[in-house]
Amino acid sequence: MKRLIPFITFSAITASTQAMAACGSGPDFCKDDPRIAELLAEKKARLAKEFPAELVALLDRGSMCVARIKQSPDIFTIKEVKANGDWQTVPLDSDAFRISKGRLTSGEIRHFWLLHTSRAFACDGDRPHDQRDDWIAAEEVNSDLAIRCGDCMLAFPGDGS
Repeated sequence: MKRLIPFITFSAITASTQAMAACGSGPDFCKDDPRIAELLAEKKARLAKEFPAELVALLDRGSMCVARIKQSPDIFTIKEVKANGDWQTVPLDSDAFRISKGRLTSGEIRHFWLLHTSRAFACDGDRPHDQRDDWIAAEEVNSDLAIRCGDCMLAFPGDGS
């Protein structure tokens, strides 16, 4: 029995390494990496302490790989788009959200986006962010991975908004 356990362990490690390396971009960029589920759950749990569930759910959109989870920010942002097409980003919190809603109502901005990242991450085999169908070049955003706000409502944990 002592000989069988090291062989089984070695075989499992070899199979796991081969599966992760099979994508050709290195293990952190493979979409079938067994670490993804746990890392994603941990990141979402961290973010859920400060941000509304609708925003945390943005992490589930698009391709998933370990590199995307590790390299993506632990914040969300607002991208305000003005009538002339100019835009600006600000870190998202309940005050920034309230201010953007006011600017939208007053006509100071045309719309705004709620973002985890404005550009889609390219895991192994994915097209670059600017070659995807949802890329809006003028606003520099992959729209499938964002929430465009006109009449958005958000409730931030712990602040009663």
